[in-house]
Amino acid sequence: MSIKNQITNRRIKRIGPIGKIIGLLTASFVALIGLAMGLEPQIILWRAVIASLLIGSVVAFGVSVIQVANNKRS
Repeated sequence: MSIKNQITNRRIKRIGPIGKIIGLLTASFVALIGLAMGLEPQIILWRAVIASLLIGSVVAFGVSVIQVANNKRS
């Protein structure tokens, strides 16, 4: 593992759990949009949960793919 790869991995780890952060932001935006549209609270809740899980999983998977792509194979 080269210095460049180590630096990249440390930067990604230092930021924190990016998938969880993006998932929470997605849930908050979905809640705001649901409130603006005047939806029922249960519908807003389910949409926020589903959106946050999906987007958080996709982002976490994407970050892990980037980490694997940055590692050189020996």
